[in-house]
Amino acid sequence: TFGTVTLAEDGLSANVAVTGAKFGETYEVNVAGIEQAFTVSFGTVNDYYDLVFDYDTEDSNENGIKDIAATGAETVQVTVKVVAKGTEEAYKTSGVVRFDTTRGGIAQNEAVLKDGVASIQLTSEAANELVQARVTATIVGDYELEGLTDSSLIECVPVDGDEDVEPVRRVAITNAVTNQ
Repeated sequence: TFGTVTLAEDGLSANVAVTGAKFGETYEVNVAGIEQAFTVSFGTVNDYYDLVFDYDTEDSNENGIKDIAATGAETVQVTVKVVAKGTEEAYKTSGVVRFDTTRGGIAQNEAVLKDGVASIQLTSEAANELVQARVTATIVGDYELEGLTDSSLIECVPVDGDEDVEPVRRVAITNAVTNQ
């Protein structure tokens, strides 16, 4: 809805208050007192908001990317916060965030935003060398910021110590038989 319109002193421009406009849409606006109609285009949700990632772990190898032990069993909490571009404070919105990762595992891939913040648990990947996981978060469903998406890196760092110790390996069970 286009609301309050304030015509500038030059008579050639106006400030228009807008509510309820959809991201990625274009609207034609007619302003009383100005003979020419204006076209107003709004960017995508990603032009106005960001998802800021945080991991409850440290950057042990001091390369600017937080990390987790590459045992296949270590877990870390991944938290995303919705912020308006250029700010750090959480934008208090609701919605559902879907998480995905290129390495490791996520037990529950969706979390509910509460006051613009959502968290899940990420399990490391078992590896004998450093691997990076890209964690992606996207707001899904019919919510105000639907489609907002971003990603972040976390590293799975091999555990120092006894070379004879094998990392935990996950094996898919394809068939099971019981005598019960």
